[in-house]
Amino acid sequence: MDKKNIPKMGAAMGLFSLLIIRALSEKYGNNARIMIGGISVIIGICIILFILCMKKYVLALLSLGVMLLGIIGFIGMLLDNIYIVGAGIVLVFIIMPIIIKIAPKYRK
Repeated sequence: MDKKNIPKMGAAMGLFSLLIIRALSEKYGNNARIMIGGISVIIGICIILFILCMKKYVLALLSLGVMLLGIIGFIGMLLDNIYIVGAGIVLVFIIMPIIIKIAPKYRK
C-alpha cells in the first residue's frame, strides 16, 4: 500500500461511514446510534485481534488504549449519561499525549 493513498482512503471511509449513518438513522431513528456504536466496537476488536495475530503486541496495546476511549463514549451514549461521555472526552486529552510520546519508540 502506498503512503500517498492513505489520506484518500481515510476520506473515502469517512464519507462512506456518513452515508451508512444517515441510512441507518432514517430507518431506525434514535436506536441507530446504539447499532453504529456496537458495530464500531466489534470492528475495533477485530482489528486489535488481527494486530495480535501479526505479533505486534505494543501496537495492539496502543490501539486498545485508543479504542477504550471510544468504548467509554459508547457506554455513556448508551446510558444517556453526559458525565460518562465527558469522562471519555477528558481521557482523550490524557491518553493521546501519552500514546504520541510512546508510539515513535516502537515504530519499525
